[in-house]
Amino acid sequence: MTHCGWNSLLESVTAGVPLITWPLFAEQFYNENFVLNRLGVRAGIGVKTRLAWGEEENIGVLVTRDRVEEVVTRLMGESEAVQGMRNRVSALSKMAMAAISKGGSSYVNMGLLIEDLLNLRRDRLSKRV
Repeated sequence: MTHCGWNSLLESVTAGVPLITWPLFAEQFYNENFVLNRLGVRAGIGVKTRLAWGEEENIGVLVTRDRVEEVVTRLMGESEAVQGMRNRVSALSKMAMAAISKGGSSYVNMGLLIEDLLNLRRDRLSKRV
């Protein structure tokens, strides 16, 4: 179960875990929409109302215990829709792992970023002398 922060989504997908989404505010509703409509790897808890920052205590219950049980039970089941979700998130996990593995796009780009930062630091230090 995730609040749909970007890091949470990346961690879940990389681990190959389907998501139960429970967005609260900010960009979390956009992220939830992305994992539903583009990736197809989530079961939503059904929250439709954004919370105002700092007013979380005043909103009351948006999701019932029965709704949480229903969504968790569905996601733990063996329906064709759930199997499709598991297959999609497994494929995405393999892609994410390939990206961070040696020679993968994220691995290479992080190396390039580190190289650029070291060069920038070296250039600045050489200008001081």
